[in-house]
Amino acid sequence: MRATGQVGAEVDPARHAAAPLAGVQGGVLMLMSTGRLTYLQAALDVGIDALRHAGR
Repeated sequence: MRATGQVGAEVDPARHAAAPLAGVQGGVLMLMSTGRLTYLQAALDVGIDALRHAGR
């Protein structure tokens, strides 16, 4: 993605890969403990939006 200019050189790939995984894990934990899907949906929405705007 760097080669095509979709993300800047300052983007840390490991950090940007770990963040959505942590969000999903936390969202699933909240889903299991509350029965509400909204936490998982929020984690995915915010995480995907952050990835779309990374390095811009």
